[in-house]
Amino acid sequence: MSRQHKHFALDRVGILVSVACFIHCLLPPILLMAFPFITALQAFDLWLHVGLAAVMIPIATKAIAQGYRHHSNIVVPGLALLGLALFLTSIVILFLHHEDHSHYLKANIYSFELILSIVGSLALTLAHILNMYFCRKKDMAH
Repeated sequence: MSRQHKHFALDRVGILVSVACFIHCLLPPILLMAFPFITALQAFDLWLHVGLAAVMIPIATKAIAQGYRHHSNIVVPGLALLGLALFLTSIVILFLHHEDHSHYLKANIYSFELILSIVGSLALTLAHILNMYFCRKKDMAH
C-alpha cells in the first residue's frame, strides 16, 4: 500500500470520527427532550469529548500533514487547525463549568459548547475531505 493510500485511510477514519462527534453533539439535546430522566449521562460528556480528542488529534495531524506534503494547499491544515482549536476550546469550557449549579448558566454554556463542537467537527470533516480532494487533483494533473 502506498503512502498516499495510508493517508487516505487516515482521512476516512478522521471523517468517521468527526461525523461521530457531530452526531454525538446533535443526539443528546433530542434525547433529553424525549427522555428527561437521562440527564445523568451529561456527567460523561466531558470524558467522551476528551476521548474523541485523543483519537482525533493524532489522526488529523498525521493525515493532514501527509496530504499537505503532497498537495501544499494551506487551506487544509488551516481548516484542520481551526476545527481542532474549536473542539479543544469546547472541552476546556466543559471542564471549567461541568460543576456549575446555576441552571441558566449551565444551559448557556452548554449551548456555546455545543456550537463550538459542531462547527469544529464540521471544519475537521471538511479538512479531511479537501485533503483527499487536493491529493487526487494533484495526481490527475501529473
